[in-house]
Amino acid sequence: MGTLSILAVCWIAYTVSQMIHFIYLDRMELNLFIDVIVLGTTEFLGALVSKLFLKHLKRRTVFALVSVFLLLNFFFLLIFTMNSIQTRYVVTICTRGVLQIMYISITVITLEQFPTETRALSTCICMCAGFLAGVGLAFTDSLNSSLLIGLLMLFAAAAIGAFFLRETTSEDALKNHYSDIIIDENDSTLDKLMRNDQE
Repeated sequence: MGTLSILAVCWIAYTVSQMIHFIYLDRMELNLFIDVIVLGTTEFLGALVSKLFLKHLKRRTVFALVSVFLLLNFFFLLIFTMNSIQTRYVVTICTRGVLQIMYISITVITLEQFPTETRALSTCICMCAGFLAGVGLAFTDSLNSSLLIGLLMLFAAAAIGAFFLRETTSEDALKNHYSDIIIDENDSTLDKLMRNDQE
């Protein structure tokens, strides 16, 4: 239950930050063509970087670093004027690629935290918690200080909660955790049948 609660908070932080982008930050009113190219390229690079991070770093470390980086960016937005187009543009560019890394890492972490029997239900519960929070954000009037402070608290909770999750980087550890039966490929039934057919 603790793992489910932590991951639900992480999904809420991610979805709320994405909705803030869609509702408030992405309305730049500048050159639309350039904005689409810049944001699309940033997301693509974020997806490539996420592969390197997940390959060479621990899952919890990647998610904690991403959460702290997003916390600092939205804190920057809170300190400086939120009505400035330049400030919003800088925050949007900095966070767009990182949100892509966060989405990939949180998806991988969520899927690996639960055994096969409960993986689908547990993942859906975590994602639905985030989507409900994101839908509720659509009814806010403006991007005010209270909303940003709440988002900062969510990212802080997500960064701290990531260290209470089980580390699943090692594939062998996953096999040992989710299965009490070790199958020896040399003695498997399929191999025996194949050997009988050959004889």
